[in-house]
Amino acid sequence: MATVSINFGDDNDNFYGQPYDDDLIIQMGKGNDTVFAGEGTNLVYLGAGNDVFESEDMLGGPFDESTECGPSTVYGDIGNDLFDFYDVSGTAYGGKDNDIYLIKGMDASVSVVEYGGEGIDTIKIDLWSKATYTIPVNVENLSVGNVYYWGFFSNTWETTNNSFEEGFVDAGVTIIGNAENNAITGSDMHDTLKGGAGADTVKGGLANDVLHGEDGNDVLWGEHGNDKAYGGIGNDKLSGHGGNDTLDGGENDDLVDGGGGNDLLYGGNGKDVLFDGAGADTMNGGAGDDIYVVTDATDKVIEAAGGGNDLVKTKLASYTLGSEVESLMFTGSGGFQGTGNALTNRITGGSGADLLKGMDGNDVLTGNDGADQLYTGTGNDYASGGNGIDSLFGEAGNDSLYGNNDADYLTGGGDNDYLDGGAGNDNMHGDDGHDTMQGGDGNDLMQGGAGNDEIRGGNGDDKIYGGLGKDKLYGDAGFDSFSYQSLNESNAAFGRDFIYGFEQGKDRIDLSWIDADSTVAGNQGFNFTGSGAFFKSAGDLWLTSSLLGATVNCDVNGDAVADMQINVVGVWNLTASDFVL
Repeated sequence: MATVSINFGDDNDNFYGQPYDDDLIIQMGKGNDTVFAGEGTNLVYLGAGNDVFESEDMLGGPFDESTECGPSTVYGDIGNDLFDFYDVSGTAYGGKDNDIYLIKGMDASVSVVEYGGEGIDTIKIDLWSKATYTIPVNVENLSVGNVYYWGFFSNTWETTNNSFEEGFVDAGVTIIGNAENNAITGSDMHDTLKGGAGADTVKGGLANDVLHGEDGNDVLWGEHGNDKAYGGIGNDKLSGHGGNDTLDGGENDDLVDGGGGNDLLYGGNGKDVLFDGAGADTMNGGAGDDIYVVTDATDKVIEAAGGGNDLVKTKLASYTLGSEVESLMFTGSGGFQGTGNALTNRITGGSGADLLKGMDGNDVLTGNDGADQLYTGTGNDYASGGNGIDSLFGEAGNDSLYGNNDADYLTGGGDNDYLDGGAGNDNMHGDDGHDTMQGGDGNDLMQGGAGNDEIRGGNGDDKIYGGLGKDKLYGDAGFDSFSYQSLNESNAAFGRDFIYGFEQGKDRIDLSWIDADSTVAGNQGFNFTGSGAFFKSAGDLWLTSSLLGATVNCDVNGDAVADMQINVVGVWNLTASDFVL
């Protein structure tokens, strides 16, 4: 056996070493060369260029050992090189640029050497069932081709339907990544794939795989089968695709997508996003502010107390928040019915006619577009109707209600509420409590109810009813009326009202609801007598003055004592035309 040295120039050369059994030393030039190894020991320097090296024992046909190649040591160089080993041994040094290693056959034994910063390199390998393979240092990508078991091998087309031949062992392989950003693709068997350090992409196959991202911001794809995927440390993306999968994001901020099947989804620590996909899924975000995307009514969302400020996004027509989940957002079309829980909830409707209920806690309800109905429940709540003719019900607690545009209906309920109608002709009721009401633009109807209220009409021709209590009433711009329906709405016993900004010739004080003479049947009108003058007759209405302005005095029983008094600030010379008597 001789040692033969051959040097090539810089053309695109082809060299065939078989069937000679000499030991070969081959030096290629700068062209795009192809080298076929010989049966002896091969030492090959590919040189610069996009080169191909092949060494195999299959020239005579599958499993024919008559033309077996000897061991090879191959050095790549600058260029995207392809190293193809079939059932042989050897060592390959890829060199710079993006190299591909094909390591095939049951008896292949090849070492791959790559150095840092020399390109994105890929190994495509055949393995024995249950074998473990660790990706060499500085190699980024690996995919598994054939998996051999009991002397047979399963090609992809044989396992497309995940139906293994009877008697075969369907256990897959274990692939362990390195510190690079690996792309690992398993076989169609039951594989265990581990990314290691780095931002890895790990993809299973047809069977039931176990995927580990470990350190780094990883992407894990379960594909078919009932897979288990664990993101580990880093901001990971996990997808189960088909099958009943178990996906666990682990630490940091993860995106977990169940895909088809009845999946178990865990976010782990961090601000995670969990997508249910088709099927009856169970989702647990863990610690951190998590987002759940729910598309199936059979899904379960589980959160522990103190597990963060969490949000459910859904296109379902109706959804009720489970315990320990804070926020709910409708992302579909049409009307939506959303219900909160005992926590401080944030519930957001969509573009249709929504029905939102806050329940307990200090809630924030937002109707957005459409004719919405918002019920705050107990607690100090905030409700905004958005566009559309909305109805807002404050219920118990110190609520803040905003009608925004259009003709809205707002009622404060009990306690001390703030009501803002916004633009449009709004109908507003303070009910009980010391309420603050702002009419905004439009011709508004504003009723304070019981309590010491502050009511501002805003722009437009407003009708203002202070109700019981010591109220502060502001008509603002427009032709406004200040209406009274009983003596007790402004007197010494129950509190006198103050009217501010009264514009003579535009605004009026409406007393027509009150019977001015209690001594006779019917609803009598008052008799305006002017400043300081009265006749001690039932129905007298006279004015007294102070530094603040005029005080309107009304006597309904003729005892010369005012049964009703209204303070008009900044105006001293009211006339009969300023009243509806």
